Amino acid sequence: MRKQEFLDSVQFTDEKDYARADRALCAKGVEQHIILRDYLLTLSRNKNKPLRYTEVASVYRYDKRIRNCLAKYLSFLEEYYRGIILDNYRFDTNKSFWSDRFKKILTDNEPYELNDILTGLGFGDLLIQIRGLSRYLKSDEIRGEFIKVNKDTRENLFALNGLRNAVMHNKFLLMFKGYEDTYADGVSDASLRANISNLLNHLPAAVREDCIRKLNECSQERDNDDKTKWDLPKTVILEFAENTYKPRLKN
Repeated sequence: MRKQEFLDSVQFTDEKDYARADRALCAKGVEQHIILRDYLLTLSRNKNKPLRYTEVASVYRYDKRIRNCLAKYLSFLEEYYRGIILDNYRFDTNKSFWSDRFKKILTDNEPYELNDILTGLGFGDLLIQIRGLSRYLKSDEIRGEFIKVNKDTRENLFALNGLRNAVMHNKFLLMFKGYEDTYADGVSDASLRANISNLLNHLPAAVREDCIRKLNECSQERDNDDKTKWDLPKTVILEFAENTYKPRLKN
């Protein structure tokens, strides 16, 4: 059986470790573990040396931590963009930059409360509104500059929606190959790291620093009671530079 093949192909520290692996295979699937094992072997310098099960289990937990962290800050960004539109246009909704779909929603729901319309709007449609809005409004008195507009704005906003879909649909982020291209200084990159960096670039500065710190903490050993030993391979760790934001002091 493929289950036994996997169990025979990795090293265990003790019987408890073996029992945890047996439960994990039932809960998360045998083939997913085999795919992850093979992925980690491609990153290993010594491909003839068997992996430790603790490595496989730790990468599973690491990926989930990243996913949970990104979900939090993608949700923040969604609320942040809704707030921008609502604060600036709640009582002034007759705008040329609304998308055709958004104009139809407004027309079909007259009389309407803009907040209700925005709450029912999907993230992708919300990003379309922000992209259109950015041609006319790049900052407001509450937030200051909230988006930097350049030739890559459209593609980078589009990539945000792709990252959100991967996170919310519980894709295994480290192995996922369906990310959209992001652009920085004219160079395209569709990697997980590039897509996370793209998200960071769209967050307000202080929130960005908090997100970076939380992402970097994902690789640290914690919450290890009654769980497989933390044994994360360095080859999968994503690190982002911290302390790049210095808040302005009030006079």
